[in-house]
Amino acid sequence: MSSSAVAVKRLDHIFDKDTRTWSYCDTKGEPSPRVLPGGKTPSGADVWTECCFVVIREMPADPDSTDEPDVVVTIKSPHLRAVCKRVIGNIANLGSWTIEPLELSIHTLLWVLPLLKEYSHGLSAKEDCSSDEEQELLAVNALIAYLREDHSSTVASIDSLLAQQEITFELLPAILIPGTIFLCVDVAVDSMSAVWLRNYDEDSGAYTLHCENIDAIERQPGHWQQGAPDNILERATQTKKFGRVHNVWRIPYFEGVVKINTLPLYPLQYHSKEASLREALVARGRKWAGLHGMHHAMYKGVAVYNTSRFEVDSRIVIDRDTFRFYNSDYRMSNVHHEAELSAEPSNAQDELSDDDLLLAPPTVYGLSLTDLLWLEFSVTEISPIEWSEDPLTGLILPENQRDTLRCLVEAHSSKIVSEQNRRHCLVINLFGPPGVGKSQAAEAIAEHLKRPFYRITVGELGDHTNSFERTLKRSLHIVTCWNAILLIDEADIFLEHRSVQDVQRNAMISIFLRQLEQFRGTLLLTTSRVRSFDPVFLSRINLSLNFHELNKKAKLRIWQAVLSDLGINSGAFTGEELEGLVNRKVNGHQIDSAARTAALLADGRGEKLRCAHVLETLDAMEGFEREFTAMSRSENWYL
Repeated sequence: MSSSAVAVKRLDHIFDKDTRTWSYCDTKGEPSPRVLPGGKTPSGADVWTECCFVVIREMPADPDSTDEPDVVVTIKSPHLRAVCKRVIGNIANLGSWTIEPLELSIHTLLWVLPLLKEYSHGLSAKEDCSSDEEQELLAVNALIAYLREDHSSTVASIDSLLAQQEITFELLPAILIPGTIFLCVDVAVDSMSAVWLRNYDEDSGAYTLHCENIDAIERQPGHWQQGAPDNILERATQTKKFGRVHNVWRIPYFEGVVKINTLPLYPLQYHSKEASLREALVARGRKWAGLHGMHHAMYKGVAVYNTSRFEVDSRIVIDRDTFRFYNSDYRMSNVHHEAELSAEPSNAQDELSDDDLLLAPPTVYGLSLTDLLWLEFSVTEISPIEWSEDPLTGLILPENQRDTLRCLVEAHSSKIVSEQNRRHCLVINLFGPPGVGKSQAAEAIAEHLKRPFYRITVGELGDHTNSFERTLKRSLHIVTCWNAILLIDEADIFLEHRSVQDVQRNAMISIFLRQLEQFRGTLLLTTSRVRSFDPVFLSRINLSLNFHELNKKAKLRIWQAVLSDLGINSGAFTGEELEGLVNRKVNGHQIDSAARTAALLADGRGEKLRCAHVLETLDAMEGFEREFTAMSRSENWYL
């Protein structure tokens, strides 16, 4: 075997004050031939070519300086170069592993000493090493021996600290190994995440870590040339793709010895339950990959928007593209290289390796349908929707009207419906006094079709033409994108006959009718105070359903449903008590409010909910209504 496999040369790089030049000298004090960095003579000959590596002490230019010399190791052996490239990977400020001369700082080599040992043990355990592998083993063992002998104090300190899973700031690079998986906490959703360390820098008393994780590749703005994201049906055939995103973390200066797992981020191997945590992160990553694209789901937990936190218990729509479109200034990760972490739509998550899935983010982007808030949702708190069975059956409508409603919404949403009939939206008007089940009917339609339910009131659309048009367009775009059911609550302003004097309202109705011409989905309107219908708008309505005041049977059903929702078996109330509740003059909203207020009242008194609590609440509500009516008729009534 070549002697270069183990030959080590030691030199000092010294500044000559007389000649104002730098030169190399044997560490023992013997002069060395005049060479350039890397061992080349002015004529081009390489005098270090027979060496495995050369240890060079960069001596201070001032001979009176007490500073310790910097030590660099110049790698000469091609076999040792291959080992270092394989073991160390990416190093900040190292342009390429083919650079000449290849100089590595002693700190870098000391930090990766455990990896060099691991590589050596792996080669030693092989029974049929190739000749190149034998040369690699000799070279890496020579480097390990040098590090152990010449830097035994530092190696001992590192070994002692790491054995106790502790570290100092000065020795921090011993755990900052490029290619290592690090753990960090996403404080927004209080969840662990994993990142891959690419490299790091030391600056201003802190270490800056350049890390990577995976994320979805965003579509370019050109996909949204029509002013809104594409319909989800058009996006269904797009390939699901993922790529690497860059993120930066900092570890500020700290004094003394600290536990490694108390750092802002630290290697996964120092977590007390490494194996189970890795398994959990991979499982979460697989779930995250499966949520790529648009999904309708249930969510219960904390969601965030920037630094704001929200408690959410709602159905949600997950859709990164639409989130980005309507929140263009929101800080989101951008994929800087695709790395072909992609797959076909049917099995994209299966194509990602466990190492990729480990690096998946803990959140997805979407909209809470109850609150109409754009948020980041924790992947672990997302669950499938438990759909109600035959929700239209519970509507307080005559059976023939329920059947008409069912047939109409099913036909409009059916994939086999003719394209001619799909050129127009389906508009259904739900008319009746407050609290008789109009909004619940709209929600039941969405439940029956298993679609997202997007509800907005006329007041939320705005009372000025500009804001009204902007909000209406956004709502119609969103429900089109998600194939959702749109409910505009309290829509009397649109249906009531127009007057010449009300210019503002007429303009808003014109905007609404114009936008409706472009809409292809299902629109539900609830109205309660219309006295005369506008003939132009009336012609756009496909079906109007009149909801009458609740009868006793309907009230009983609502009381039973609300009590059940509160976890109270209706059997806890006697038949006589339920009969008394049914006879009270209340609507559905009042029943729900009274029951929930009574539950709070009972809870505050440390008692179980009884009919007496409900009656007390109803009496208080009716007393207020009587006083309010009397005051409104009084001459002393003031606004």
